[in-house]
Amino acid sequence: MGNLYNLNKMNPAANDYGLGTELNKIYADLTEHNTQINNSKNFVVNAAGLAIGTADLKYRITNAFSFFIDGVLYTKAAANSVTVVGTGLTCATSKYAAYLVEINAGGTCSLQKAADATSQAAALAALADVTPAATKAPVGVIHVQNSAGAAFIPGATAAGAGDFADDTTADSYIDFVKVSAADLRGEYTQTFAVIT
Repeated sequence: MGNLYNLNKMNPAANDYGLGTELNKIYADLTEHNTQINNSKNFVVNAAGLAIGTADLKYRITNAFSFFIDGVLYTKAAANSVTVVGTGLTCATSKYAAYLVEINAGGTCSLQKAADATSQAAALAALADVTPAATKAPVGVIHVQNSAGAAFIPGATAAGAGDFADDTTADSYIDFVKVSAADLRGEYTQTFAVIT
């Protein structure tokens, strides 16, 4: 620590204050570093292949894929239809919305919805305000434009109310590859392709 702080032999109190300031800076840096590491432990290794379900027009996973949660590797089999799990998922009429798809260690997928927006770009930008669950890995994003005459409720049982294909136009299914929770805080540029 000889190079950490230059001691002032004439002022011991200043030495204590200066050393304390330096140590506080080091502590803050280490805390931020640990936060970044923790937010980067959860990610998908290969694309899940998000798409429209073939049976009931819920979303589906076309690929078997692997993912890490808290540094532990898990796998998920392809699924023709994925049950919609989550709350607050309604997209208003004539609005755009982006749904973050997440997966937990048990292989259960769920959705988190960003705020409704008036454009595709604004809907995707709203993802920066979504807080991914610490116990889940981000799988991808489903982006919808609700051009129907009623609110869009993913997974709703009423006809035409919750099908990702029937009730919307311009749907996009975006796979995340090695995108962590930290990356969703506005640190990347979203494009309609596999994110790497």
